[in-house]
Amino acid sequence: MRQRKCVYAEYEEVIRRPRLARNDEVIAATLQTVREIGFWVKPVETIKVCSDPDDNIFLECAHAARADYLVTGNVKHFPQSWAGTLVVTPRRFLDLQGEPLSS
Repeated sequence: MRQRKCVYAEYEEVIRRPRLARNDEVIAATLQTVREIGFWVKPVETIKVCSDPDDNIFLECAHAARADYLVTGNVKHFPQSWAGTLVVTPRRFLDLQGEPLSS
């Protein structure tokens, strides 16, 4: 059986990807902010609906948190919605919140 990653470990891995071109200070500050103000949940049920099995954990956490939205740049691996959670891109999330977008 393959061990599952926690969401924070995934964030840490993704933010360090070279194509994102983030410097060490930005990475450290971002991860600290997530640790300090993130809403931490532990999934209570297993969900198997994503085309990439590693992404199911995000829906599991959203479900445990009763989240209205799951915001991801990778919507192609997710259903459009799951158990009351709408899966959206960051741009779509801001549009839904009525926030002005900067270019």
